[in-house]
Amino acid sequence: LDNDGLIEVSPTETTTYIAEVTYDLCNSVTPLVETEATTVTIIGNKTWNGSQNQAWDNPNNWTPIGVPLLTNCVTIPPTSNDPILTSNINGNALNLTVNAGATLVQEPNSNLTIEENVNVNTGGTYNLQDSASLIQIDDVLNTIEGTFSMARATNIRLNDYVYWSSPVTNFNIENVSPGTPNGFKYQWLPFANRTPGPPGPLNYGEWESYNSGAMDAGRGYIIKGPNGHPASPSPFMATFIGSPNNGDIVQPIERSDYRGTGYVYNVGGDDLLVTEDDDNWNLIGNPYPSAINASDFLLLPANANIDGAIYLWTHGTDISTGNSDPFYEDYAYNYNVADYILYNSSGSSTPSGFNGNIGAGQGFFVLMNDDSGNTTESVTFNNSMRNSTYNNDQFYRSSSASDPGNKSRIWLDYVSPGGITNTTLIAYIEGATNGADRLFDAVRSQGAGLNLYSLIDAKNYLIQGRQLPFDENDSVPLGINITESGIQTIAINTIEGLFDDSNQQIFIEDLQSGIIHNLKQSPYTFSSEVATIDDRFVLRYTNNTLGINDLDTASGIKVFDKNEQLHIRSNYEPIASVQVFDMLGRTLFSDKNVNLEHLKIDAVKPEERVLFVKIVLTDGKQNIAKLIF
Repeated sequence: LDNDGLIEVSPTETTTYIAEVTYDLCNSVTPLVETEATTVTIIGNKTWNGSQNQAWDNPNNWTPIGVPLLTNCVTIPPTSNDPILTSNINGNALNLTVNAGATLVQEPNSNLTIEENVNVNTGGTYNLQDSASLIQIDDVLNTIEGTFSMARATNIRLNDYVYWSSPVTNFNIENVSPGTPNGFKYQWLPFANRTPGPPGPLNYGEWESYNSGAMDAGRGYIIKGPNGHPASPSPFMATFIGSPNNGDIVQPIERSDYRGTGYVYNVGGDDLLVTEDDDNWNLIGNPYPSAINASDFLLLPANANIDGAIYLWTHGTDISTGNSDPFYEDYAYNYNVADYILYNSSGSSTPSGFNGNIGAGQGFFVLMNDDSGNTTESVTFNNSMRNSTYNNDQFYRSSSASDPGNKSRIWLDYVSPGGITNTTLIAYIEGATNGADRLFDAVRSQGAGLNLYSLIDAKNYLIQGRQLPFDENDSVPLGINITESGIQTIAINTIEGLFDDSNQQIFIEDLQSGIIHNLKQSPYTFSSEVATIDDRFVLRYTNNTLGINDLDTASGIKVFDKNEQLHIRSNYEPIASVQVFDMLGRTLFSDKNVNLEHLKIDAVKPEERVLFVKIVLTDGKQNIAKLIF
């Protein structure tokens, strides 16, 4: 008992102390006894001794014996055997201190979870190898007086750009790839103040040089491969040194105020579609030395101001003179914008492209919404997105990992005459509707390029979620942006869930030819010139002809030739529009304002060939007539 009436105790383990006070009461023989129990909890320290080997998970390497738990403060002093978390080991600590002269190493695919903070004293070293993860639970500051480093590896070609984000504070972009000269490092501006031109303002995004300076936490940057790097895919390693980012990180995003309709803008001879979304793209990135879960990021209420998908650059095809110009500039050589992988709650736009965990150091695009009316908002990263179950082994390129979700999904491939492939996803999933859903539908990435996509209310989506329960009478309109004339192909890439059942068929309907083709039996091929086609193909699950009872010859619709003229007569409703195609898909005649019951076409002469006539009546009913002369 000290002078202040306090009792000092020094327990070596968790101990319960009982205080007893006796009161003598006036006019009472029996005293009053009061007791109170107090438990003093001792957080056991764990100190590395390295007496056995370098294995973190060997209990005899620790004093007192036992592998550290989240309740243990951990100290790493200098020893003859420095500790190593080997691959696939999950370590824990309440807090971590690496002393001078000591080194802690995490091998690939190892995880170390820290509840409080990380301290690396002067002369101490903490190294994370590629794909390792440091996961912190509390939003606290770290103290790094020694060296903390994280390596990040990727396969690149000389001309490849990698989308980077720094996992440490105040890291200079020059040090990501010291061999990359100035002029090949960029940040993305969501919009640029260009001189407006018809038919709309030119305020879409562009790349801005960022050759030197600190990489802002949560922001994305792109950097080309270093000079002297091989032209074929070869390993490249970046090493980030600094204090590991931790806790809540808020990154500003922005857009311009254009809300008009899309318009065509000619760049270098390419007619490119500019939309109201093209000033909303923001390049951000994972700010932590661990993977984050994309769904956790998208579901965070603070991030409801972005579309519910992320866009990862894979660079599956090399830079080429054959790729279209992007909408923001005219270049001799271009990358293919179809090389973005999209991911949302429906899955990945490619069947084995992304497992849902955004790797450390990975930059990615998001699309800011227009709903709030604000031109400046922010996205938030926090520690709830980090978990030892989130593998940190995916970066930049696609891998064999797949999304394990229990969904019924179809990935469709479009293959160009030159063999270039683009994939789109249709997913039937709990929570989705057949309208536009933030978390289940993802618009195709910015710019032009080779694309197969589905449509919702005339808007293009690379991922579309559909409602459950599944209805075999459902149908999904498809669109294609064809950049090379010749024989085109649509095929099944991968199917899951109910579509893997041999009894559930998958068809594509060609509204131009009237063909309904079973994609499970073989790919569908057709001829086409360069075009964007949004009204020809429908994905469906029965082979019953659509609208056959609404519009056929028995209803008073006749298509015939007379006096070397093509005639179309309707005794049902006035004809709204007529289009005539040949076998190659070329438009021979088009009139979208007919408003007649009998149309004579002089521009197309009946002869020995096959023609397809698409007829739409004023009540919206339509059909295809196949004519063989």
